[in-house]
Amino acid sequence: MVFALAFLLRLIYVLQARANPQFDAPLMDPGYHDQWAWSWARGAWEAEGPFFRAPLYPLFLGTIYAIAGHDFLVPRIVQALLGSLSCALVMLIGARLFSRAVGIVAGIGAAFSWILIYFDNELLIPVLFVLLTLGFFYTLVRLLEGWLWSPPGVRSAAQDAGRRGAGPPSPAPSSATASGSRTPHGGPPRDGRTMLWAALSGALFGLAAIARPNILIFLPALAWAFLRGLRRGLPPAAVGLCVVLALLPIGVVTLHNATAGDDLVLIASQGGVNFYIGNNPQSDGRTAIVPGTRADWWGGRFDTIKIAEEASGRELKESEVSAYWFGRGVDFILTRPLQWLGLMLRKLQLFWSAPEIGNNSSIYHLRSYAPIMRLPLLGFGITAPLALAGIYLALRRRNTEASGRRVRAALPLLFVLLYMAGVIAFFVCARYRVPVLPFLLLFAAFALVETRRVWLAGERGVAARAAGIVLVAAVLVNVPSLSHEENLALARFHDGVAWKQKGQNARAERAFRDALRHDPTLDTARSNLAGLLAARGAAHETLAEIERALNSNPRNPKTLANLASYHLDSGALGKADSVVARALAIDPDFSPALRILGVIRERQGDWASAREAYTKALRFAEEPHRLENNLAVLSMKEGNSMEAETHLSRSIELEPTYALAWGNLGALLAQTGRLERAVDALERAIELEPGSPTHWAQLAQVLRQLDRIEEAEAAERRAAALHPTMAP
Repeated sequence: MVFALAFLLRLIYVLQARANPQFDAPLMDPGYHDQWAWSWARGAWEAEGPFFRAPLYPLFLGTIYAIAGHDFLVPRIVQALLGSLSCALVMLIGARLFSRAVGIVAGIGAAFSWILIYFDNELLIPVLFVLLTLGFFYTLVRLLEGWLWSPPGVRSAAQDAGRRGAGPPSPAPSSATASGSRTPHGGPPRDGRTMLWAALSGALFGLAAIARPNILIFLPALAWAFLRGLRRGLPPAAVGLCVVLALLPIGVVTLHNATAGDDLVLIASQGGVNFYIGNNPQSDGRTAIVPGTRADWWGGRFDTIKIAEEASGRELKESEVSAYWFGRGVDFILTRPLQWLGLMLRKLQLFWSAPEIGNNSSIYHLRSYAPIMRLPLLGFGITAPLALAGIYLALRRRNTEASGRRVRAALPLLFVLLYMAGVIAFFVCARYRVPVLPFLLLFAAFALVETRRVWLAGERGVAARAAGIVLVAAVLVNVPSLSHEENLALARFHDGVAWKQKGQNARAERAFRDALRHDPTLDTARSNLAGLLAARGAAHETLAEIERALNSNPRNPKTLANLASYHLDSGALGKADSVVARALAIDPDFSPALRILGVIRERQGDWASAREAYTKALRFAEEPHRLENNLAVLSMKEGNSMEAETHLSRSIELEPTYALAWGNLGALLAQTGRLERAVDALERAIELEPGSPTHWAQLAQVLRQLDRIEEAEAAERRAAALHPTMAP
C-alpha cells in the first residue's frame, strides 16, 4: 500500500513536471550528471584523473541511457520507483524497530513528503543515496536484532540475563516469530540468515559510500553496534563479511583514482572545496560558491583549480587541490574561532529550519510547475517538531521494555546526529539534509502512535510533555527569521538558459527579460539576452544590452565575449580581436572567448592559430559539440576530409540534435562522393532545422547529382521560399 501510494504521487509529479523547461534541458549539477552519464552510455567517457564527484549516480543514470537512449522521462520514472521503494523501506524499518503501526505511519509520511517527491524527480544523487542508505539500515537492523535487541513485543536475551556481557543470548520465552529469520522463540538469527544480512548490509553501505561519501561519518556508530553485538554473541565472521563487502566498491573506486590520475583519492576529490565553501570568512552557511569564483558549474570548477595552482606555483593533482582548499578552511577556523563558532551555530539553525534551501537551483520555483505540489503535502516544518517529540518518548525511562526500546532507537538517532554533524561541517542545503528525513519520519510516526497510547493509558503528563515539545519546536523550526525569499531573478534566468538550450529563443528572451525585471543588476541574464538579440538580427538592441551589462560589470568575460561576437558579425575583426583579448586577459581559459578568437584567426587565414584556439576552448567547453563542428569546418578548409568527418561524428555523438553538424556532414559526404549518405545526413539536418534555406539548397544539389530531379526541384522551391536569393 505504501509503495503504491508513493509511486502514484511521484508519477503524477513526474508527468506534471515536464512543463518545467529544465526537465529536458538540465543545468548545473543535473546537467553535469547528464553529460557524464550520456558520455558513459555512448562509451565516449575517458578517465582524465580521479573522480571529482562520487561516481555511482552518473553510472546509474548512464546505464538507463544505455538501455533507453538519451531520454529524460524514463530515468525519472525509474527514480519514482526507487523513491517509492525507499518509502516502503521506511515502513519496514519502523515496524522492526518500533511497531507495525509506527512503520505504516512513517511510510505514509515518506510517501507524502513533498521534498522526497521533488528529489525523486531530479537528476541528482539523493534518490539513489536515500534508497541505498535505507537498504543498508534495514539489513543492519535485521543483522543486529536478537543480538542487541528483540523485535517489539519480544524480550531480549540480554534483558533476561539482567546485565551486560552475560554471554550469548538464549531464546526468549515468547511465542513471537520474526518472519522466518529467528528461532521459533524469538532468539538470535540462524547463522545462514546472519551471514546473508551481514553481506547485504556491507554491500549496500559500500555502494552508498560511492554514491555520497557522507555516509562514512556513520562508522563510529557502526563500530559501537558491532562491538556491542560481538560481546553478546554476534558471529565475528558476520562482522568480517560486512566489512569486506563494504570495502569492495570503495576499493574499486580508489583503485580507479590511483590508476587514472596517479593520485590517492579515496572516492572523490571535491571534499576540500566543499569544506572551504562552508568554512570561510564570507560563508553564510548555505551558498555553494567559493568566494572569487564563477557561479556556473564548470567555471567555478576551473577557477578553484586555477587559484590553488597559482597559490602553489605549480600544477597540482586533484588531491592536492582538495588539500589546498581544506587547509584554507582549517586556517579560517584557527585564526577566527569565534566567527567560525557563530557560523556553525548559524548552520545548525539552518539545518533545523523549515525552508528547503536550494544548492544551485530554485526548489520552490521548479516545483511550482507541478500542480500536485499545491496539495498540503508533508514538509520539514511539521516533521521535525514531531520527530523531536518522538525522540523524547523513545528515550524516556519507564520500565524494562523501555530500556530495550532505547537500544532500538539508538541507531536511527545516531544516524541523525552524526549525519547532521557531517552536513553542518560543510554547508547546509536541501539535498544534503534530505537523507536524514526518513529517520526523522520514524521518530515523528513514533510520536503520534506513542502519544495516543500513553494518553489512553492515562499517562496524561507524558502526553502533555510531548505536545509541549512539538509546540516549542514548531515555533523554533518555523521561525520567520530563518525563512528566505525566493530568488525569482535567478530562477527565471535558469528558465531562460533552458529554453535557449532547447532552441526556443522567444521563450528564452521572455525569461531573461523577466529575470532582469526582478533584478536589473543580473548581468548574466543581460549577456544572454544580448546573445539572443544578436541571433535575431536586432543589432541596435544587442549593443544597448551589452553596454548595460558592461556598465554593471565591466570585467565579465561573458559580456566581453558577446561584444566581440557583435563586432565579428559586423565585420569589424580588429575591434573583435581587441575585445576578445580583454576577455582572455580576465580569464585565459574562457571557452566562448577562445572560440571567437578561433573564428577571428580563421577569417584572417591563420588556420594554425585558429586550431590552437578551438582545441584549447574544447578543453573547457560547456558545449563541446559546437567546437567539434568548428574544428571540422577548419579541417574541410585544409582539405583533410577524414579528420573533418571524425570531428563531425564526435559533434553528433555529443549532441545528436545539432542540425549544423548534420548539414556539414552532408556537405562533406557529398564532396567525397557518398551521395546517398549525404542525402540522409541533410534530411536529418532539415528534420531538426526545417527553416534553414542552406540545408534545403544543399539537399537540392545532391539530389540533382543523383538525377532525382523532381525531388531536387521541390527542395529548391523550399529553399527559395525561405530565402529568395536561393531561387534556382
